[in-house]
Amino acid sequence: MIKRGFELFFEGIDRTLEEIRKTQKETIVKAAEIVARSIMADGVVHTYGAGHSHELAEDIFFRAGTLAPVNNVHDAGTSG
Repeated sequence: MIKRGFELFFEGIDRTLEEIRKTQKETIVKAAEIVARSIMADGVVHTYGAGHSHELAEDIFFRAGTLAPVNNVHDAGTSG
């Protein structure tokens, strides 16, 4: 059976996500704990991204139902 392009694409995504699960789980948990502690202590989570990474920062900030203490540090000159 010949695989179609979209099947190869999704298999690649699955492999990548599995690698992230294996190698980054502890780091993700630590980061989540830091963010949670900050919010519980009335802190603010600042997001920033330059280039295409600004989309992740904006997604965290603009998403409906987001946590109130999120500040997007946005510089239009770095997100073009």
